[in-house]
Amino acid sequence: MAPDILKYIVEKGYITVDGTSLTVCEVTETYFTFMLIQHTQSKVIIPNKKIGDLVNLEVDFLGKHVERYMAKAQKAADKKTATKTADNNNSNIENDAIIAQAVTLSKVAVAVAVTACGAALWALKRDSR
Repeated sequence: MAPDILKYIVEKGYITVDGTSLTVCEVTETYFTFMLIQHTQSKVIIPNKKIGDLVNLEVDFLGKHVERYMAKAQKAADKKTATKTADNNNSNIENDAIIAQAVTLSKVAVAVAVTACGAALWALKRDSR
């Protein structure tokens, strides 16, 4: 498994395999696992795959966005640390704004994840009737 993809895969997170969105069960340094319930197995092509077959993987986009904003925040923090003179107040304000954006995005990512879990639970309750 390519490390540049694996870094975005987290346990209990989501991954799309050949167009099927799945919950990740386990992640190691070299692979990840997921489980398919019987109903899903009968509706998708994944069970027809053999070890070594190529599949299309799509990782959760929130991880990529958080990584990008955190990189900007780190760069801003590094720049702020290096710039301690009084005449750079404007750049410090800009750096603080980038850090605030990164924190806000992290909070949004958590809110989206909680909302998605709530929607999934609602769907399960609805379908079990």
